[in-house]
Amino acid sequence: FYVAVRMPSMESGTGLEVLSENDRSTEHRAVGKWRWRFALCRMAYHVFSIIGAVTMSTKPASKLVMTLFVLPPVVYHTAVHWVNGTYFPMTKADDFHIVRYGTDVDKNPPQISACTILSMVWMGIFFSVLALASFIGSCSKYCVIGEGPCSWESYSSAEQWRVRVKFFFYLLYILLGLKRFALTLIFTASLVGITIVIGICTCGYGCCVMFLFFVRPFNRDSSFLCIPCAYVYSYIAFFYRHL
Repeated sequence: FYVAVRMPSMESGTGLEVLSENDRSTEHRAVGKWRWRFALCRMAYHVFSIIGAVTMSTKPASKLVMTLFVLPPVVYHTAVHWVNGTYFPMTKADDFHIVRYGTDVDKNPPQISACTILSMVWMGIFFSVLALASFIGSCSKYCVIGEGPCSWESYSSAEQWRVRVKFFFYLLYILLGLKRFALTLIFTASLVGITIVIGICTCGYGCCVMFLFFVRPFNRDSSFLCIPCAYVYSYIAFFYRHL
């Protein structure tokens, strides 16, 4: 048994705090040199993926409008959690915390609300669904799938190589985000399914109760109508940590 001592700060008058085992194993664990470099690469990949999603969605105009409509929450959560040193899924805030402080960050959500859930689904659409739609659209444009009016031989050698490089990065992005796409699909489908089942079983009144439940932020120790929220918290926290 030992006691870890923090230096005094404005928030803590004495500076003496007994750190739990979870604190010592996650928040205060220093990372190695290679882990720090890998985190830096993942941060750069996150920034370039946002820029690439916007630049590759200029045509058609409807796809550009959809991208710009989904983009603000991505930029907002990335900026807020990078500055505050906190974690949020699909922002690479855990990697930024490693680069900035040299330690891991706690990935468990302090609180969960409707805004948290909607942001997770919203950002999952940006990084998964839009990327897949762009890839399928490019395949259709260059006649990779199906038949169309285009002809591969009509492109110059430079244009053919440009298309090959473009498809290589598309495939790489989709393969790297395959886990995120699957989890986003499972998370969204499960929420929709649970909402439909509760709505049918309660003639719609259950959906109103769910709305009131998620509007008020809750954590693992909260309760709603004398019902513990621990299982709901654990279910959402699993996707929160792994998306």
